[in-house]
Amino acid sequence: MLRAFYNNILRRPSVMFTTAVISAFAFEITIDKGVDRLFARINKGKLFDDIRPDREAS
Repeated sequence: MLRAFYNNILRRPSVMFTTAVISAFAFEITIDKGVDRLFARINKGKLFDDIRPDREAS
């Protein structure tokens, strides 16, 4: 398995660089969405999106 990983990804620097860049973007998006969901869950009822219907009704 490691040999296949080396032969397919790490053997050529251009492929390794592309893999690293794509992985970094995927990691950033995953962490960003996860932290946003965690923040929204912890602060449920306190965010503007939660109180907007009350503010628009008055």
